[in-house]
Amino acid sequence: MKIKVVDNFLEDKIFFSLCHLVLCELDFPWSYTSGVAHNASEGEQDGFYFVHSIFEDGKGFVTPFPALRSRLKPLSKLLGMKQLLRARLLLYVNQGKQIVHDKHVDFDFSHHAFLLYLNSNNGYTEFHHEDRPSEKILSTKNRAVFFDGSKFHNSSTLTDKRRRVVLAVNYL
Repeated sequence: MKIKVVDNFLEDKIFFSLCHLVLCELDFPWSYTSGVAHNASEGEQDGFYFVHSIFEDGKGFVTPFPALRSRLKPLSKLLGMKQLLRARLLLYVNQGKQIVHDKHVDFDFSHHAFLLYLNSNNGYTEFHHEDRPSEKILSTKNRAVFFDGSKFHNSSTLTDKRRRVVLAVNYL
């Protein structure tokens, strides 16, 4: 699997505008999700996170924030999207220990996946390769990661800050 990492991906003005909306908005809505990799067992304590859905294939834009939609427009041009499949914000909270989530694929067909880390912390995304050891990409503010979302990867929580926030986009 080819992974491309780009630091300082967005212009400061665009990046800080996105971060201000997501990280500073007191009433920004997050939905509790009880399974990070779609396979959490009932009663599992560690496998949770919070999601803000922006776009869902077949439903269109689902976020109640028009400003969030408008902030994705320059991003879609930068990524060269032909079709948006899913866009979500992911929020992992500090649970006092680093929790490595189960590996998963986003969709079972080859497609582009894009992650943009909104804050720096010691959480990471791990990519699993068939022919070499896995590769960990640390969450660093304004770092973009491009990969094939049909390949196995996993996330982790953090221990050095209060939260880890990631924009995750799947597209063709």
